[in-house]
Amino acid sequence: HTIMGHADGESTMTEYLSHVKEIVEAVSNPLVVDIDTGFGTGSAIDLMRTVRECERLGVAAVHTEDQVTTRRIFAFQLAPRSLCPLCLA
Repeated sequence: HTIMGHADGESTMTEYLSHVKEIVEAVSNPLVVDIDTGFGTGSAIDLMRTVRECERLGVAAVHTEDQVTTRRIFAFQLAPRSLCPLCLA
């Protein structure tokens, strides 16, 4: 997301996938992308939709968050975080 000047979780799926498409078309190597919590509400359905869109664009693999919300923790902020249920992982 930093290519757009946004922190994680601040861009829409449409904006993000537009840039992913440009990268896929520009490189011949397999592309791995970080899809955070899958955009939307972070539900399993949002995650599946994002993975399917990445697959449609030709992405080789995705990296997702294990937290319910996108991480915005710095070294000095060690607040407890909620993790996704194992059935969604």
